[in-house]
Amino acid sequence: MNYYFTVIWGLIIEQLRGIYVSQIELLFIVGALVILIPGYILMRINGNITKRGLFTAYFLFVYVGIMLLITIFRRQPGSKEGQIVTHLDFGYIKGGWFRQKQAAYSILNVFLFVPFGFLIRVLRKEEGHIRNIAMCTLLSFLFSFGIECIQLMTGTGSFEVTDLVTNLSGGFIGAIIASLILYILDRRILKHEKEI
Repeated sequence: MNYYFTVIWGLIIEQLRGIYVSQIELLFIVGALVILIPGYILMRINGNITKRGLFTAYFLFVYVGIMLLITIFRRQPGSKEGQIVTHLDFGYIKGGWFRQKQAAYSILNVFLFVPFGFLIRVLRKEEGHIRNIAMCTLLSFLFSFGIECIQLMTGTGSFEVTDLVTNLSGGFIGAIIASLILYILDRRILKHEKEI
């Protein structure tokens, strides 16, 4: 099992190659200029925007920027053979190197989209849990579909159905985790209000 974690860690390093700390810092600065400052002004004027919503939108902006760096912008256009891969291939942990590598990619793709589902769900706190989970899953699919299409058109990757399924799963898991946390927090708030 330790060997498998080494494989996953190696793939993480491989996927982050070509991304620089200065690019991440720039995302945080641009996010502050585009989301935090105007959002704070609107919050002071209007009052409809909450601090939680403002910071969630900020982190969602930064997260989406990092995702685009990883999946599109760090790669040279035309560097990958743009093809459409319609069969599902999640790999196999106990298979050979290629099967293990594919399994590791599948796991990473799931984990890559957990924050997306989580942040979207927290941003959409006011609606019901089931409806929000469905909406977060749909948005995860649309975001992943957009990334796959851009990769195909620019030659920065292939359009892979496996990526769509794993990314969708990650968004779904993130939405479930956020819903559970929000449910627990809501119950605690209600209990605290009853005690007062």
